Amino acid sequence: MISDQKSRQLEARVEKLKPVHKTCSQVSFAVLNEQFKLNADQVIPALMLFAGGIAGKGETCGAVTGSLLAMGFYFQPLNQTGSSGEYGGLFFNRFMTEFGSTRCREIVRHQYGRYYDFNNPEEKKVFAEVSQKSGKCMDVVKTAVLIAGDIILDTLQTTGKHHEISKI
Repeated sequence: MISDQKSRQLEARVEKLKPVHKTCSQVSFAVLNEQFKLNADQVIPALMLFAGGIAGKGETCGAVTGSLLAMGFYFQPLNQTGSSGEYGGLFFNRFMTEFGSTRCREIVRHQYGRYYDFNNPEEKKVFAEVSQKSGKCMDVVKTAVLIAGDIILDTLQTTGKHHEISKI
């Protein structure tokens, strides 16, 4: 399990990178990319399309896609004995336990009491204001990053294999 200190450091990275990358998918990936030295900065701009539940459609949460993509980058070069489905499944199950869904529209409804249509400019603007004030969306990002970081660190401890990791 991830330590309180490491947890606080990852959460601080989310806050630090939020103004730089702005979207849930970009921030979650950027934090894990930086933390675990994935050397995949070129991927971050492309993740903009995964925000708002993939192109603003309310489907898979961007924090999920960004975190899973980072986990894929981390585990791929290690030639791990576990399958990618195993690591992704661990993430999925823990995220589902926390939020009851991996769908953006359901998470937004749970966090804010209603869904905002991100393809409607008025609703998108209202959501941006509400989200900025409450921070609930970034709380989802923090949770996703902590789950992914915990799985990566647990695997590191269990297998002894590691990707070059920045100090936490």
